Amino acid sequence: MIEGPTGWVIDHEIGQQMGTCCVYYPEGATWDNAETVMYPSIATKAPGQKTLKEFMDYDLSEFREHNPGMSYEDGEEVPLKTHRGLRKWYFYNVNQGSSEAVAYVDEEKIIALIVVSSKTKTGLNETIPLLRAALQTYAYMDVRFANGTKPDKGQLPKSPKD
Repeated sequence: MIEGPTGWVIDHEIGQQMGTCCVYYPEGATWDNAETVMYPSIATKAPGQKTLKEFMDYDLSEFREHNPGMSYEDGEEVPLKTHRGLRKWYFYNVNQGSSEAVAYVDEEKIIALIVVSSKTKTGLNETIPLLRAALQTYAYMDVRFANGTKPDKGQLPKSPKD
């Protein structure tokens, strides 16, 4: 779970269409017309992607394959309130010219990703403080029923802001 930036809309419907729990964009905008958006995602650790480094190397190779003209830079390590850390990378000229910041949090069985994507590098840079603040609200929840099974996506709890 993660709280979106103050003054941003949390949209569960668009998030579910994208295969994630929700997306965030500034009030007054829509997902389609916002200059900058943010969304969380989860990736299950797979063979060759069991460590944070392996997963990030894999993600970088995917970005390069699909965006041959892209560039990237290593971001700072950010300590979280949970005493876990995360790594951040910045990608430029990806997904039709966008700039992105991706924060990677290493959990036991998954990698949590929090992505900020902007149509402009300026928009990305202006949103980095909002990303840092949102990351401090991050909490991993491995939701299970009493019988040990996991709920379907439609059965997951909503964000505390709802």
